[in-house]
Amino acid sequence: MAEAQPSTDKVWPAADCSAIDTGATGFVVLCSMLVLIMTPGIAFFYGGLVHRHSVLSILMQCFLSIGVVSLMWPLIGFSLAFGESGGGFIGSPASYPLFSNLDPCTPMGYPMRAKTGNIPGIAFATYQMMFAILAPAIITGSFTERIRFPAYLVFICGWIMVVYCPFAHWVWSPNGFLKVWGVQDFAGGIVVHLAAGSTSLASLFVVGSRRYINEDERRKLQVPHNRTFVALGTALLWFGWLGFNGGAALTSGGTAVFAVVNTTLSAGASMVSWMAVEWIWHGKPTMQGACMGAVSGLSIITAASGFVRPWGAIVM
Repeated sequence: MAEAQPSTDKVWPAADCSAIDTGATGFVVLCSMLVLIMTPGIAFFYGGLVHRHSVLSILMQCFLSIGVVSLMWPLIGFSLAFGESGGGFIGSPASYPLFSNLDPCTPMGYPMRAKTGNIPGIAFATYQMMFAILAPAIITGSFTERIRFPAYLVFICGWIMVVYCPFAHWVWSPNGFLKVWGVQDFAGGIVVHLAAGSTSLASLFVVGSRRYINEDERRKLQVPHNRTFVALGTALLWFGWLGFNGGAALTSGGTAVFAVVNTTLSAGASMVSWMAVEWIWHGKPTMQGACMGAVSGLSIITAASGFVRPWGAIVM
């Protein structure tokens, strides 16, 4: 019987992958998937809070973020955020165009943030791409029903390059000026939530408040469309947030465990606190309030999820 001949097909990459920690890499890839789930989660969360006429608009805007940013990030976004620093303010667009200089067998290193050196740079780039996808989707709730589709498309492209990527470089790049000053952001409380939140506030001054024909229309349109969507969105966000915060450790060690535990404790404490306040002021807690409280707690703990003890997460 003839012996099997080795395949002559070329396998990419041909480099030695022995330096890569497959466990840590798998953990980061899994967390990337969890973070991606958060974008549909925020779509359902917002979709349940708005009037039924605006549900498809919200869903479309959030899902559009997935498509647009997943192209922009490898083209220029990752280079601007984590490329070779230009004075600590922005990365060089020539650093990693189309994820060049990154492959599955090369451990990440300078100029990327190097908490560990045993995962491939492309795994880190993919994980960070999920953050960039989520950030514009967060902003959509601030201008529901008041911005046209073409304007939103232009907004996403401009915001990623002008706001998000510089923020990421300032805080997470080793030479970012805020990083040099000692600013710590474990999982995106500044880069994602502060950047998106401040943009949401600024957008209110640009697009203005909603206009209603009369008070009856205002009351009608402000009633949440579907509280079941709100609960579903909260569940997806909570589930994805465990990867959002836990994955920032870039390895499945003790820091990741702290981040996951703190995330859950903070969300639970905030949910119970919100329900207690509703009970006192309105006589009974509500499902909508419980979801709002949980999401608030998830947001609060993000920047410090890997730094504080569990009791601190409850207090926060």
